[in-house]
Amino acid sequence: MEYTKQLILSCLLNICQKLSPDGGKIPKDVLDEEKFNVELIVQCIRVSEMPQTHHHALLLLGTVAGIFPDKVLHNIMSIFTFMGANVMRLDDTYSFQVINKTVKMVIPALIQSDGGDSVEVTRNVEAIVVKIMGVFVDALPHVPEHRRLPVLVQLVDTLGAARFLWVLLVLLFEQYITKTALAAACGEKVSVGGGWNARRVFPSGL
Repeated sequence: MEYTKQLILSCLLNICQKLSPDGGKIPKDVLDEEKFNVELIVQCIRVSEMPQTHHHALLLLGTVAGIFPDKVLHNIMSIFTFMGANVMRLDDTYSFQVINKTVKMVIPALIQSDGGDSVEVTRNVEAIVVKIMGVFVDALPHVPEHRRLPVLVQLVDTLGAARFLWVLLVLLFEQYITKTALAAACGEKVSVGGGWNARRVFPSGL
């Protein structure tokens, strides 16, 4: 059954890439948005325990984000919450590539939805970005140490360091302070692992 799902997801990905080589929107008469059920792809991720199925589904969602951005944005928190709880914890090159591709293809659809014409839309986008960053920060202790910095760099570069780097720093400080307080209450010591210099990593955003 899982292999069948993977074949179907791969076929759908291939079709989407053929219909939209540049990853942009396509005419309604070619593929009607109402007939493309993004929720079913998300459901494949939720009910499957196979990493390969997760990878296929995430790659398809990343491609669909450019074609039907509104549909993917409606499920964006489900996508990144799943990634934080599962895929980001895997220590293999393919999973790391899937994370990077998903971030690079889904996040721009979110940022582009904020045209700057509406204060309410801007606030909604920023609120979603904070939640997505929160997912990454919460998952960070479970991410293989050598992959933590590259994951954060990809996330902030895609979001835009000038606009959102400060959010990441606040969330990281909050997590560290919370962990330090809990450790102190239990009489334990907390070491800061994977130290990095924000100015060196994101020079254009500071």
